[in-house]
Amino acid sequence: MVKPLQQRFHDFGPFRADAGRRLLLREGNVVPLTPKAFDILVVLIRNADRIVEKDELMRLVWPDTVVEENNLTRNISSLRKALEEGPADRRFIVTVPGRGYQFAGEVAVPVPESEVVFERHARAQVQIEEEDDQSLAVSSLHGLRLPAWKRVAPWIGLSALALAAVALTLFLLKRHFSVSAPNKVADSIAVLPFDTSSLDPEMEYLADGITENTIDHLSKSPNLKVISLGSVLHYRGRQVSPEEIGRELGVRRILIGKIVIQHDRMSVLTELINTADGTHLWGEQYNRKLSDIIAVQEDIATEIAAKLSLGETEEQQKSFRKRYTEDFEAYKLYIRGRYYWNKRDVPDLQRGLGYFQQAIDRDPTYALAYAGVADAYFVECAAGAIPAREGLPKAKAAALTALDLDSSLAEAHASLAHIYFNYDWSWTDAEAEYKRAIALSPSYSIGHYFYGTFLLAMARNTEALAELRRAQELDPLSPMIATFIGKAYYYSRNNGESVAQFRKVLQSNPGFPVAANFLVDTLERSGLFEDALDQMDATKPSGKQDPNLAALHRAYQTAGVHGYLLERIRQIRLDPHGEAGGLSGGSAALYAILGDKDHAFDMLERAYDRHELWLVYLKVDPTWNNLRADTRFQTLLRRVRLA
Repeated sequence: MVKPLQQRFHDFGPFRADAGRRLLLREGNVVPLTPKAFDILVVLIRNADRIVEKDELMRLVWPDTVVEENNLTRNISSLRKALEEGPADRRFIVTVPGRGYQFAGEVAVPVPESEVVFERHARAQVQIEEEDDQSLAVSSLHGLRLPAWKRVAPWIGLSALALAAVALTLFLLKRHFSVSAPNKVADSIAVLPFDTSSLDPEMEYLADGITENTIDHLSKSPNLKVISLGSVLHYRGRQVSPEEIGRELGVRRILIGKIVIQHDRMSVLTELINTADGTHLWGEQYNRKLSDIIAVQEDIATEIAAKLSLGETEEQQKSFRKRYTEDFEAYKLYIRGRYYWNKRDVPDLQRGLGYFQQAIDRDPTYALAYAGVADAYFVECAAGAIPAREGLPKAKAAALTALDLDSSLAEAHASLAHIYFNYDWSWTDAEAEYKRAIALSPSYSIGHYFYGTFLLAMARNTEALAELRRAQELDPLSPMIATFIGKAYYYSRNNGESVAQFRKVLQSNPGFPVAANFLVDTLERSGLFEDALDQMDATKPSGKQDPNLAALHRAYQTAGVHGYLLERIRQIRLDPHGEAGGLSGGSAALYAILGDKDHAFDMLERAYDRHELWLVYLKVDPTWNNLRADTRFQTLLRRVRLA
């Protein structure tokens, strides 16, 4: 990276070069300039007293990177255009044939200005000007909250509505992938949340849609490990070095980006970073009209297929040119739906479902939106917000419609597989769909995670752990995937490892409810009731009284394990998230521990009538060990198609 000049401001002609913020200004207005063109300008001004040889210039501007001379020539041309050079006698940059370039302008060092005044002025004056009919130039990247990248300059002037238009323009990686990494992929990458530099809260859902779309498309490559959205969102707004991100996510590259939109035009600037040392590997700028967003998707995806050089087949290369909708408004509704779906709480799931439906109303052929509907209904059922018998048929219908429209949609195959698994109890169909989803999108972490949970239920624990660990590699910060690894230990009768894993999840994600509940369940199944009470105490909100927890303590102190179990059953049966909410598994399990088989089977029968999703684990869950010899249990297994 080019080092900043000793002085911050350097004036020449009508221009000012701000080496501190890496901005070029003309009479107070920011002049759009690419990062490398600005770096070239800095080098030439710094060495204005001599000719800078071409090789030296390329070495300074592209350190540790092999580039062709035409890259230098192209950037010099862009710089001349930005400086509005005319005839040879009015040029700031002189070409010395056969050697290199020299800065010919007279550079003055002005009196330093107040940084605060400059910042306000620059933000007021940023403009995006057309270079020609097809492109516009923008200033360099800045403010990506990563210390190693402080060389980049600020971007201003974003429009909340127009930002969504760039979502499919971000396949911007080129040929800087090399040595094979683990899991037989050529390289690994995390696409960090794109920066908007906007205080508008509505911009967040648009930025997430951009990031997720980039991840989804890159995930189609079988030779590239791509980290999922859930994990990269942890880095929004944080100051973390590339090296630390590389260690935490297990990737060799990170892609960062910034977006500027003004009027009917957009520009996207990206940078590829090596996580080993934080060095810049590659950067690119894409400039288009907003109305060209669908065509941009094809142009950029095609460029990826040509530049990544990761050995994709012709069919895989064609997938980068796929159009899911021609309707830009439908697309914006879809990414808004995904934004709320990713939050996973019930109100946001319902809100996301509404946006998916609106997208379908705009474009009835929009396969991705139908997949979104399927996902929303499934997660609502899993959360107990709607009964499985009500929600899952709707989810299945949406998934099948999505596949009728586009049989190559990995998300729809995974959704259909999970419905075959959890609702139809059609194991062969489920496995075939899981495998199809993973084949279509090898880095689709949800596909691997879903498949892992299926393999657990099928008593294929070794395979299940392998899939869950693969899902964790792709989504290393997901508490849900980590929790189900603990569940795998439990199903394999390794309660000690299970408890340790749940505690590890809670250490990283305090209060994560699924891990907290599974931990209490495992402690109870292990006969460690005092430890279970301690765990419930630990997760109680600080300073608040919990009458149910106090009642459990009293019941244990006065009547031992028997009293504890009866009190737990009483509370679960009144809990809107338990029996009162239509879930019978908790009370059935506690009756089984208590030895009250009749009540346990009564609860199991209710669960069967409701088609509760946890029934698929009946064969492997040790909770039911003291019921297995009973003919009623064997009958239930056959009815759930597990025997």
